[in-house]
Parts: sequence; C-alpha cells; structure tokens
Amino acid sequence: MNKGFAKELGLSLHTLTPKNLLLGVGIFITLVFFTIILSSFLSYATNSNITGNTGSIFQNTPAPPPIWFYFFVAIIAPIIEEITFRGLLVKRIGIVPSAIIFGLLHSGYYSSIDLVSFVLLITAATVFGILAGYAYKKTNSIYPSIVAHILENSLAILALF
Repeated sequence: MNKGFAKELGLSLHTLTPKNLLLGVGIFITLVFFTIILSSFLSYATNSNITGNTGSIFQNTPAPPPIWFYFFVAIIAPIIEEITFRGLLVKRIGIVPSAIIFGLLHSGYYSSIDLVSFVLLITAATVFGILAGYAYKKTNSIYPSIVAHILENSLAILALF
C-alpha cells in the first residue's frame, strides 16, 4: 500500500500507539454502556423484550457457520468497514452523515427482529459511527475504531455461544 494513501486513511504506523489502542477499548466500553442504558429505557418505555441480532441471524440455519466465518466477522469485516466509513467517508462527507449511512447499512442484518430491537441496533450502530468518526478526526488514525469494532463484533460472536 502506498504510504501516502495509508496515511490518508489513518493507517500510518506512527498512529498505531498504545494511546490510540486504549481509545478503541474506551469506545467499545462506552458503546456497551450506551446500548445497555438505551435498551433498558426502550424496554421499560415500550414494555417489550429487547432481542439481539446475533442469534436471529442464524436461527434458520441447519448448522453453525464454518470457523472462517467467525474470523471474517470478528477481524476482516471491521477492518474493511473502518477503512471505508472512517478512512474514506468521514473526510469526504463528515462524521454524522457517514455514521448515519453506517447505521442504516447495518439494518439489513436485523430483518427478523422486532421494531424496538431494530431501532436500538440501528441507533447503536449510528452512535458507534459518531464515536469512531470523532476519534478518527481527533487522532487521524482509524486504529481506535478498528479496535472498538473488532471488540464489538467479537462480543456478538461470543453471544452465539
């Protein structure tokens, strides 16, 4: 990869610092707490049971996905999505528009859950996009958002078990 292009995307090695990696962990923890608080509020306000998307994705499959699928979801997809949404789109269209697109594009995963859960998950993805975009703008690095995204997707995979 061209060094100038890597730097433009926020992938330069000098931004791969412990501080940026810890910022990614902080984004992940913040998102988890936000999701817990919002889901509790929505559950109480609507008197409904909030369901996650992870189990619903595989509810009609005859066998568990192959091991490479988990690797792709936990590692490869977050890296590709962060390069796309933070590395490319934030600089071109801004934090909020890219976060909204990120949230809406994640809506395809959740077709078999109830409306309240759907709203929660899209909101959480959009909030993640805002936090990740802000971190990218402040650090000029997508490493924090990659770390947070990998942790988030890994947590979703662990929820399957």
